[in-house]
Parts: sequence; C-alpha cells; structure tokens
Amino acid sequence: MESSRLSFLFLLIVSIQLCAMITNVQSNKLYQLCSFSSNFTVNSTYGNNLNHLLSTITSDTQINHGFYNLSYGQNPDKVNAIGLCRGDVKPDSCRSCITNSTVEFTKLCPTQKRAIVWYDECMLRTQAASGDSLRKFATGNANSSDSETIYASAQCTPDLSRVECGANSGLQVMGIVATVIPSLILHYFVF
Repeated sequence: MESSRLSFLFLLIVSIQLCAMITNVQSNKLYQLCSFSSNFTVNSTYGNNLNHLLSTITSDTQINHGFYNLSYGQNPDKVNAIGLCRGDVKPDSCRSCITNSTVEFTKLCPTQKRAIVWYDECMLRTQAASGDSLRKFATGNANSSDSETIYASAQCTPDLSRVECGANSGLQVMGIVATVIPSLILHYFVF
C-alpha cells in the first residue's frame, strides 16, 4: 500500500513539473528585432492602426493553418502584420502564442514600424508580405557518423517560394540549436 502511495506521489510530482516545462516552452521568447529606421508616434494614425490590427489578429478562428497575414488602414499609415506558428502547433495554442506575442510586441518595440518577435511556437512581425497561406513546415532526422541522431524542424513564412525557403534553411544549419530569421524558424538537436 505504501509503495502505491509513493508511486502516485512520484507521478504527481513528475506531472506537475512536466506541465510547468510545457508552459515554459510555450512562452519561451527566443529573440526580438526592432528596426529604428522607421518610427511612429504612439497616438498617430499609424499607431492607432497598429493597435487595432494587433488586437484583432487572432479573431478569425477559421484560420487553422498557423499563418496570419493581415493589413489595416490606408497608405501611408497602413499597417501590415504576419503571424506564423510552427507547423506542429495546434490552432488554439497558435492563437494563444500570437495573442501573447502582440502584448510583448508593443512593450519591446513600442514605436518601431518594422519589428519582429520570435517565440518557440510562433513569430509576429510588422512588415508587408504577399503570397499564399500554404504551410511550409518540415521535420526529419538523420544519423551522423558518430551514431548520433540529428532531429530537425524548419518552417518558412508562406510568402516565400519553396526554393527561397530551402535556400534560407540551407544557410542556417551551422551548428546552432535554434535559428530565427524574418521568414524562417529552424530548430535542431542531436541525441
């Protein structure tokens, strides 16, 4: 009887720690980039358009492929935003990550027109983009000469062609565990 209680307690502790780790991974900010080449004032038309766009980016619950490409306003104060979730992230988790990103976005880059925030599960940027909404996500593994297995995942924003996505991916594999550039998220690890 005592061993079953200890087993239950052990499983409970492991479950709680696992949930904490999963929560930490979901909210893990990898990097942000704020371009100071183009700024705006907070209460300007552009600032109001940005606030509107960021507050509504995940309101379309019909989007279930993890790519948001939205615009709001009229030139020269038109705001464009792209949100992209990793291909293995479920739609609800994707919306949650993008929504959380919008809060951080305004804190980290409060007056920059061009900015990007990367998380483990998603990225958000304000920059014009065009293209389809097809998911460009791949995973795979390979064995090295040292009998180690390398696991990798790569994802590009749908505005890139497959050739551009492949070219970006090839340039980023340089022994880095996680690489983020504006249109690519690349992870890999060795076991």
